[in-house]
Formats: sequence, C-alpha cells, structure tokens
Amino acid sequence: MAFALITDTEVGSPDTNTVTTPSIDTTGATLLVATVSSYEPNSQPTFSDSKGNTWTALTAYAETTLVRQRTYYCIGGTVGSGHTFTATGSVIFASIVVAAYSGTSPTFEAETGAHSAGVTTLQPGTLTPSGDNRLVVCCSGDGDGTTSRSIDG
Repeated sequence: MAFALITDTEVGSPDTNTVTTPSIDTTGATLLVATVSSYEPNSQPTFSDSKGNTWTALTAYAETTLVRQRTYYCIGGTVGSGHTFTATGSVIFASIVVAAYSGTSPTFEAETGAHSAGVTTLQPGTLTPSGDNRLVVCCSGDGDGTTSRSIDG
C-alpha cells in the first residue's frame, strides 16, 4: 500500500527557548516525520510530542555558524486529535515541520544529506529506494530566510 499524507503542521518562532506547533489530528497515521531547524552554535534542542512518542533522530546537518537541521521519525506511535510537537532548548530559535502519513508497515531504509553556508547549489547525495511504494522525504534549513530553494528529481 502506498503512503498517503494525512495532515501536516509547521511553526517557526522568534522565541529563543521553546516552540510548539499548532495541534493537528494524526488519527490513522502509521508514520510521523518531523524536521527541526535550530540555531547551530548552541546545543541541539530536545524534540518531543504531546502523545509521549519515542522518536528516532537521524543525522544532524549543520553549518558551523548558523543553522542545524535534524529529521526525526516515529513508526507506529500514539496518534490522535490535539497532537502537538515541541522543540526545547537554550537560545535555539527553532522551526518545526511535521507530516503524518498512513501506509502499511513503514520501515526506515536510508538517509543522505549535506550542509554548507553561502551556496546556491547543494548535492546531498544519491538516494535510491529499494522498491516500489517508498516514501522519500526531503528537508532543508535556512538560517537567514533569504535564500530561495528548489528540489529537482
């Protein structure tokens, strides 16, 4: 069975220490994917949700002076109405994007990524799904909000 997006939410905040998304109804989701961007020189924020799920953190990709991007996923967690997501830390200026998907027996296959400051093109590496009905997620962080981005193929 192919994956289907149930709902998503996002939030960016000038709050230095904590940011929480608006609540969404994740009922029916078998896979939750979140990405958190935060201020790089300071510690990685703690990521959590209002349902108490356990999240798997992937590699944090960071510029040395501005932004860090980290993706998290939760397979088969607790879902439902009123679901919120929070990043907490000290002077983190975090942004969060979360997507809830339905689909049969999701598993994690692979990740790739890259980071660089002041470039207009960035190649994060090749990622080839191992078969049909795979979900590929791409996330991007921007420290100053001025760079236009696009994703090919």
